[in-house]
Amino acid sequence: MGHTKQILVLEMSKQKAFYLREKLENVGIVCPQKAQEDELILKMEKFLLLKNYSSKTIIAYKGVVKQFLAYFPNCPKQIPTKQEIEDYLLVLSVKEKLSASYINQIINGIKFLFENILKLPIQKYQLPRPQKPKLLPSVLSIAEIKRILDVIENTKHKLMIKIIYSAGLRVSELVELKGKDIDFERNLLIIRQAKGKKDRQTLLSKSIISELKNFIEINGLSKDDYLFAGQFKAQYAVRSIQTFFAKAIENAHIQKKASVHTLRHSFATHLLEEGTDLRIIQVLLGHSSIKTTEVYTHVSTHKIQHIASPLDRM
Repeated sequence: MGHTKQILVLEMSKQKAFYLREKLENVGIVCPQKAQEDELILKMEKFLLLKNYSSKTIIAYKGVVKQFLAYFPNCPKQIPTKQEIEDYLLVLSVKEKLSASYINQIINGIKFLFENILKLPIQKYQLPRPQKPKLLPSVLSIAEIKRILDVIENTKHKLMIKIIYSAGLRVSELVELKGKDIDFERNLLIIRQAKGKKDRQTLLSKSIISELKNFIEINGLSKDDYLFAGQFKAQYAVRSIQTFFAKAIENAHIQKKASVHTLRHSFATHLLEEGTDLRIIQVLLGHSSIKTTEVYTHVSTHKIQHIASPLDRM
C-alpha cells in the first residue's frame, strides 16, 4: 500500500503565524516574502546607521518593522490604510496585551519606515498613541541599600553597585566605563555617548575613591581598559549584573519590586530629599527635559513625612 500524503491546516492569528515563521526561519525554512522583506529592512538599517541611531534602537525598529511586514505581506506594493494599521495596533494592544511603551515603539518603527524608506506623506498616517500609565518609580531607602550591600560578598560586584547608586548610572553606562573616564582630581565620572548620544559628568563618591584606586591597581587596568570587564577583558554582561543584584535583593529580604535601575531612581530621590536643586539632578542624570526629572518630586517623601495628618490634630 502506498503512503497517503496528509496536509495539516492550522488556523491561527497573524501574530502567532509570525512567531511560527520566526521559528521556521531559525531552522532554515524561509517564506517567499523573506527576500523582499530583508531588502527593505536592510535599507532601513543602513539609513538608521547613517543617522547615527543607537544599536538598541536599530534592533528594536528592525524587529517591529519585520513583524509589521509579516502582518501586511503585500506591503509595500499595497500600503495598508490608516484604519488597517489602527486595527493591527488594537490587536497587539488588546489581544496580545502589549504595553503602551511597546506599542509606542511599534508606531515609531512604522513611522520611520513610511517617512524615511517608503517616502510616504506621514500626515495620512497620524496614528493614535496609547496613554502610558503614570507610575511612580520604585525607590529604595538608604537603609535598604545598605542591607543590599551588606549581603553582596563579591568585592567587584559590591563596587559595581556602589558606583551605580552613588553616581545615578544606568547599568549600560556602568559596563561602558573605562579607566580614562574616572577623574579622581575632581571627583567626577565621565559618561560617554550615553542615551541620546550625549556625554555628561556625574559624581564620583569620595567614600569609594580609595577602594576604586585599589581595584584598578590590583587588576592592572589601563586607561583604555573597561573598568569592570568580563572574560578576556571584554565588556561585562549587563544580564550578569541584573542576576546577582536580584539575588542580593532576595538575600537582603527586600519586599519592594526593585531592579538595578531602581538604584538610579533612589540616587535622584535621595539627592532631592537632601535639598539638591532639581536642575542639578537633571544634569547628573543626563535628562534632556526637566519634566523627566520632575517625577522625583512626586516620589520624594521628605516634606510629606513632616506634614501632620488632620486626624493627628483631633
